[in-house]
Amino acid sequence: MKPVKLIISSLVLAFSFTLFSCGTTELVSWKNPTYLGPKFKNVFVVGIIKDLSDRKSLEEGIAKVFSKSGVNAVTSLSFLSPEQEYTYENVESVLKEKNIDAILVVKISGSKAIETYVPPTSTYYSYYSFFWRTWITERDAWPGGYVKTGDLIKIQSKLFANSDDKLIYTADTKSYDYESASKLTSDLGKSLYEDMKDNGLFY
Repeated sequence: MKPVKLIISSLVLAFSFTLFSCGTTELVSWKNPTYLGPKFKNVFVVGIIKDLSDRKSLEEGIAKVFSKSGVNAVTSLSFLSPEQEYTYENVESVLKEKNIDAILVVKISGSKAIETYVPPTSTYYSYYSFFWRTWITERDAWPGGYVKTGDLIKIQSKLFANSDDKLIYTADTKSYDYESASKLTSDLGKSLYEDMKDNGLFY
């Protein structure tokens, strides 16, 4: 397996992403059963995305959620310039200086437009007629059902131990229907943190 520091140093470009309204995220994860080490305290967040502003939003969104949850998380853009090339040793030096014990690499693995059917909304009117002593219920459906289009965004996240670059955890998420990158990354960060904690990787 290619050392994760080399991945960080090359910062391979991936996909830019476009986001839509409300938002849902589904997560499927795997934890390395051979990992018996300590729980992680300091995480280095690396986004692999072509657009720099999207990458910044992704890294900061996840790091913010982690930090609020008690995990010290820093972004790669805080210490590594996208305009500069880094060697394995350069990256290792930065991580050592920041006492990093885990590296979270997040990339957009794919995206596609999908259509979903939105059923009509319903309003119920019910009243009691004193004279006829009967219930009358009227159902009005409006507006009619319709089909909406949004983007399904697939994101892959991998957590490595900084000590030996060992893969500890992976998560594949599907996010749909987000109005902003910040909302998507915030929800992604929450999903990742909660699942990693459930897997015993965080305190």
